Amino acid sequence: MTKDKQDSPQAVRLWIAAVLAVSVLSFWGTLSYPFLHDDLTAIGGSRIVQEGGPLADAFTKDYWGHSVGEAGRDRLYRPAVTLSLVANHYLGGNRPEGYRALNVGLHAAASLLLLGLGLGFGLRPAEAGAAAVIFAVHPLHTEAVMAVVGRADLMAAVGVFGAMIILLGSGGGRTKGGVSTGAKNAGADKAGKSSAASRGGSPSAGGSPAGGVFRRGVVVGLFFALAIFSKETGAALLGWAALWWLWLRLAGGDAAGRDPVIEGGANPHHKSGRAAGGGGAKHTEKNGVTGIFGGNAGSCGFRIPGISALGGVLALYLGMRYWALGAWTRPGLPSLLDNPLAHEPLTGRLVGALGVLGRYLGLMVWPRPLTIDYSYAQILPWSAESLAWAAAGAGALALWGWAAWRWRAERPEAAFGLALFVAAYFPASNLALPIGTVMAERLMYIPSAGVLMAAAPPLAGALARRGGKVALAALSAVLLLLGGLSWERNREWSDYLVFWERAARVSPESARALRVLGQSLSRRERSPEAVAPLRKATEILPAYEPAWTELGIALMQSRRGAEAESALKEALRLNPRSPESLLAIGALYLGGGRLSEARARLLKAVSLYPRFVEARFRLGNLYIKEREFGLAAAQFKAALGRAPNRGDIHHNLALVLFDAGDVETARRHARRAVQLGFSLHPELARRMGLVR
Repeated sequence: MTKDKQDSPQAVRLWIAAVLAVSVLSFWGTLSYPFLHDDLTAIGGSRIVQEGGPLADAFTKDYWGHSVGEAGRDRLYRPAVTLSLVANHYLGGNRPEGYRALNVGLHAAASLLLLGLGLGFGLRPAEAGAAAVIFAVHPLHTEAVMAVVGRADLMAAVGVFGAMIILLGSGGGRTKGGVSTGAKNAGADKAGKSSAASRGGSPSAGGSPAGGVFRRGVVVGLFFALAIFSKETGAALLGWAALWWLWLRLAGGDAAGRDPVIEGGANPHHKSGRAAGGGGAKHTEKNGVTGIFGGNAGSCGFRIPGISALGGVLALYLGMRYWALGAWTRPGLPSLLDNPLAHEPLTGRLVGALGVLGRYLGLMVWPRPLTIDYSYAQILPWSAESLAWAAAGAGALALWGWAAWRWRAERPEAAFGLALFVAAYFPASNLALPIGTVMAERLMYIPSAGVLMAAAPPLAGALARRGGKVALAALSAVLLLLGGLSWERNREWSDYLVFWERAARVSPESARALRVLGQSLSRRERSPEAVAPLRKATEILPAYEPAWTELGIALMQSRRGAEAESALKEALRLNPRSPESLLAIGALYLGGGRLSEARARLLKAVSLYPRFVEARFRLGNLYIKEREFGLAAAQFKAALGRAPNRGDIHHNLALVLFDAGDVETARRHARRAVQLGFSLHPELARRMGLVR
């Protein structure tokens, strides 16, 4: 394909189709995969989502649906994501297909917007397309797409990329006639002003340049609102704008970039190449400065609408966030389990954060193995592995900065990508302030775009110089490799146990991964296998109360009662007010006939957490053993109020109601138990006359 054909509108359309196809094919066959991990809480455990409102709660409560002062209060404020989950539930209930389809659609939109961003910056279609199509297929993005709650990153990316395109101006793409669209827009602005003046009108009238920049300001505000009301990383837009403006001021005209098509066929990579009618100053206005801070040189142009839109949305967000959360920042440090770097002195936190940076950049190059969990003690700042990654991360970042300056004229996309990467990555890096996790692959969703914007164009250009077929073959090989790795990663979401088996294999020192693996094995009635990972979790983090609780449950189900009691007592020593631990030891005592001890633990569990269905169910069973049928019925009814589709609870309520003489109500609950797939006790069914 000739250069003219490579730069034609048809080539752009082909890249759009390729990016869209790759975005969808990368997640083909995954829509029916079940909800896992945080999705269970954000969807199934959210009253706003399950009840469809009140929608105002999305703006007045935190991400998990808690109000100011409630236990479990968080510092996350993402009302746009909550509203999207409400819409999903309204359209399809709790079926995962709709939720996952929307995530894939958002990922496709972000990938297409990245293509548009590259074209708007002035990259050739092949260069912008290579960056976008690799972004669409990269396995590092599977967590953001496959985890339904990862749509916070997807929506933020759509907002950030969309706003960046508008801020860069509608120009920057290739046009016919060898003149950049940026130059055409500048000419159109001048012509519009002259025409308005000749008519005695004002440039701010409808249809005038002022009206156009005002509309762009509104669009920027809407994109920014989508980004920041979806996730805190939406603020990366402000960081990128500031960094890119500062870079252009410091680097001067040489950093402004190149016109995509140079009049007269000049080499677009050559420092002296300029579009007709443009000098260095004009090019400084192109690719960022005029888009953000003005129309033509010396005019305020887009400045007032653009900056007003960003400032207005930011002020609105901060005000609503404070109103809903009652605090500007996290009230305390994240737990040692979630983020060990938060508990390090400054030096340790910086070294650990650089180590995480090195790991992220390494996964950009070779995205395997990947995992959902990097909790304590998988990443420790002073381990030999972390120190090696810290050196790699610091070296890579320094090399990137040097290359951006060295080739600031020939390859301005290196600096552009660096500005985007730093703006998006720094807030989640633990370098300035500790965040809620030490490392999470979804956090690289927006920063990875900066890496690809900087790295893909020069590589694509180098391959193109070897011939179109070579470039196409190389890109196809990369896409096939990355696509295969994405499909491999996606399969982990097909099953809860598979998901956590993989997490524990990749992060063998993560106490959380080991704990949830043990829990998953116990739920599959493989309790003897669960003991080893659970015991290791308690060894890694001895103060990890949930691991002791799960270990006690696994030992109890393995008929190792004495060891189970010891583990559960340790859990209660660590947290005497843990409803889960109280339930577990109450169930142990109930099974061992120690009814008075069981009653005390179960009553305390219910008093601490009145909505605890399983605790009420077990307490009802205890009352049956004590022949307190009225008390048992009260517990079963309260449990059904929270879990109306539990067949075992309907069955036991039918039993106590029948013995109390309420035969018709007992039969109704017995029939409901059967409808829910629970088999009636043969004697109960015979006595109720439900079998012949």
